Amino acid sequence: MDAKKLKLWLRTNGHNRAWLAEQCSVSKRTVDGWFASDKKMPGMAATLIGRLMDDENQKFKLDFDQWTLIDSAMKKTGYESFGEFCSDSVKSYAEELVVDI
Repeated sequence: MDAKKLKLWLRTNGHNRAWLAEQCSVSKRTVDGWFASDKKMPGMAATLIGRLMDDENQKFKLDFDQWTLIDSAMKKTGYESFGEFCSDSVKSYAEELVVDI
């Protein structure tokens, strides 16, 4: 993971090093070390950050009927957050698929 690229991505997406530390379950001091050092970032952290960057870049392209369906499902199940609804729905569907295998 390139520190300059990561720094630009954080700034562009309105995040800071404290947010990144929280997402990676490390201290801000550890994140500061990743930027201050010429050493490579640990593999697991680089993988997680890559996924965070990919997730932030994903855009949902749904038509009006699809959004209406999702909104109805969210209301029926008591969700207010689209992100939480999507996350829980995907996990639930994945668990169903694994059981069927």
